[in-house]
Amino acid sequence: MRAKYHRGAAQAPLRMTVAQYLGEVWLPSLATADLKTVTRDSYEEHVRRHLVGPPTKPFPLSTMQLRDLTTTAVKEHYETLAEGYDDWAAKRDPETRRKVLGGDGEPEMEIRHRHGLGAASIRRIHATLHRALNIAIERRLLETNPAMGAARKLPKKARAKKRRGLEFWNPNELQRYLDFVDGLDGERGAFYPLWFLMSHTGIRRGEAAGLRWEDFDAEAGTVAIQRNRVPLKNGTVEETTPKTKGSLRTLDLDPDTVAVLDKRHRKAQTRSHLLAGPKWQESGYIFTDATGAPLHPNAITWQFRFARERANRDAADPATPKAIALSPLSVHGLRHTFATIALQAGMPVTVVSKYLGHSSVTMTLNVYSHVMRGAQQELANTVADVIRKGAF
Repeated sequence: MRAKYHRGAAQAPLRMTVAQYLGEVWLPSLATADLKTVTRDSYEEHVRRHLVGPPTKPFPLSTMQLRDLTTTAVKEHYETLAEGYDDWAAKRDPETRRKVLGGDGEPEMEIRHRHGLGAASIRRIHATLHRALNIAIERRLLETNPAMGAARKLPKKARAKKRRGLEFWNPNELQRYLDFVDGLDGERGAFYPLWFLMSHTGIRRGEAAGLRWEDFDAEAGTVAIQRNRVPLKNGTVEETTPKTKGSLRTLDLDPDTVAVLDKRHRKAQTRSHLLAGPKWQESGYIFTDATGAPLHPNAITWQFRFARERANRDAADPATPKAIALSPLSVHGLRHTFATIALQAGMPVTVVSKYLGHSSVTMTLNVYSHVMRGAQQELANTVADVIRKGAF
């Protein structure tokens, strides 16, 4: 201890708990860091809900002295996260739901027991803690990082959820949805060009919301993905660059998609401008609300869900016996549908990966392994057929 003292070894102050360090030292330091707002919010959420816990019932990890924190304690905390724990949650009443979805004020919170987290969620929380403790080393509060190696063998969840496969529509379901929306009147039908573009390009929700007319070249038949609109927890939207460097891309469009945007949607937006009158704002975005303001990404999700549910009610109506019932799908499922159709049609995975804006072909292969399995069977049959015939 004397040797450490004389060489100026790192040591956190007495009475500085892990919660105090994370909440009063590390999180405030992020204000000057070059981070996206959504990333900073994610760190705050991990600290508040999964590392510190409710003020009336904090995690044992958060009450430990920072200087006494060990790898064993971190591992035990991850086991708690996997088994289930008490967490803050918004009260489930309509008024609170309205506030959570972007209204005014903060929702009233209560402590509620939640089921354990999966390994992927715990790894993200571990990454936050690991980064925070690295800063503690830089500030000479710790000599080593106690989180190092704590996530190597993560515990399994006590109540494993049934893992659903990748959700996507077959071409008949997609065409049924597009035809149904095309027949709707008013605001619901006005979303047809958005669903058409997303299903024919596989672009993400935030990428579609961030498109401006300057990004669209009708003559060349291209659209440039330059920005991403991300919803924040306070109801506002942050406009950032796309998720990865590969997400910055220019996509070639088919003639039908060009016509839907250039002729149908541009004319419809001009009509909206005339109807809104002085309330119209020239935002320059391709997809806007009735006053010209850019669409909130959450509004895209709600509109898609509403139209899908309404299409299924129509399919259940005896008056429309030939209508196809749609399988459950999120708006992000349009991206999976596009990729699945493209790969099943025999498009090279490298081309599909670049078009989707994936960071690597490996990611595309991992996500769409269900298509690759079918392609492998076709490959095996084709090679066997050539060998059996003795010629191509």
